[in-house]
Amino acid sequence: KTPTGFLRFRSLTRKKEHGESSSHEVEVKGRTSSESSSSEESSTNSHQSTFSSDKSTTSGSASTSSESSSSTSDSTSDTKPSSSDDSSVDVSDSKDLDSNDSSDKSSSTEDESSDSDDSAESDSDESFEIGDSGDEDTSSEPKGCSILPGELIDPCNQPVFKNLVPNAVDPAFIYEFDENNKIAVEHCKSDSHVTGLVDENGNELTTTIYGYGAKGGVCTWPGMTFETQSGEPVYVTWENNLPIEPYILTSRDGVSVVDTSFHWAYSIEGYDTYSIDDNGVPVVPHLHGGHDDSEFDGNPEFFFSPNWEIRGPQWQQKEFVYDNSQPAATNWYHDHALGITRLNVYAGMAGFFLVRDDQDTGKPDNPLGLPVFPYEAAFAIQDRMFKADGSLFYPAFPGDPFYEGFIVEEGAELPEDQFPNGGATALAVST
Repeated sequence: KTPTGFLRFRSLTRKKEHGESSSHEVEVKGRTSSESSSSEESSTNSHQSTFSSDKSTTSGSASTSSESSSSTSDSTSDTKPSSSDDSSVDVSDSKDLDSNDSSDKSSSTEDESSDSDDSAESDSDESFEIGDSGDEDTSSEPKGCSILPGELIDPCNQPVFKNLVPNAVDPAFIYEFDENNKIAVEHCKSDSHVTGLVDENGNELTTTIYGYGAKGGVCTWPGMTFETQSGEPVYVTWENNLPIEPYILTSRDGVSVVDTSFHWAYSIEGYDTYSIDDNGVPVVPHLHGGHDDSEFDGNPEFFFSPNWEIRGPQWQQKEFVYDNSQPAATNWYHDHALGITRLNVYAGMAGFFLVRDDQDTGKPDNPLGLPVFPYEAAFAIQDRMFKADGSLFYPAFPGDPFYEGFIVEEGAELPEDQFPNGGATALAVST
């Protein structure tokens, strides 16, 4: 049930004998699934049902009465399928959901008078956006909500419910260990990551990311998933194969957002002559939630540059041992390099690390009866902003989102010699 009534389904029934489509509206008022199925089975089983807010093709119907009998109206174009309907449901738009009641009733009962208050409440014409209070939206044009119009992607004008979200427990997305439970995983860069974003003309955009991948394999965000067994150690050799070039997160003017005023990897005494442009991005993986020895915990000062040319002051070794001395868990791995963790993770260095045990086996016959793939799912959600060309954007300079609130309004003083032109500063966002 939505803030203003029942969710409304739109169903199209194809008349095979005439080769044409028709639609109808069904109000479901307190019928059981068996009652619904007997009257609608012949039509609803072949429906393609969708959520829709397209006012040019639909007029919604919602009923809050739970006692009156069902009624149908042939003059409308929406259908609420019964619980027996096995047709697929495609969520096609979250922008608006109309909840307008049909004005025609084809049947009446003695209960209608007692339900009049409920019916009156749902008879008002309303449209609302998910998350708001139900105020009427009279605009037929899409509303823009970009913080920096023309420079950043406008999330309100992006297609929604279009691309299937990748499932990180898909067997095709699981790393494969060798017979000794060993694997080499690389930090990598991809210029062709697909987010589902489109430009103002509807053309698909790609995004450059830093991610993870099996050595010689595909570089992804999130990184592929480790699936391990409780009590069985695994051995991972982490390689830094990022190209030695400027950092991929830049300002609107193309300036790096790395805050070098921080205590970070290349500001430590003896390391302060190094730079990302000349020596590459420092990285070190951390298994978040893992029960591991300290030398494999991804301490920020264990960082290493591409090909291990530069190694942090507490660097230990190339191969990490994860003993998995813990019960079943959904952990995640991510970068943890000193003073740059927020940026490396934002750029894409994150992935899942699953620990299975004799209860949560990940198999259909598991003792707990837990769902398994494709009904078990793991999704990584990150809050990001993008430039109009699809590249990642991270606020760090005057005029960027949040800079005013975190820097100017807080009275922060940023010395010009450390922050030329007011940035880049990590203080521009709450980190």
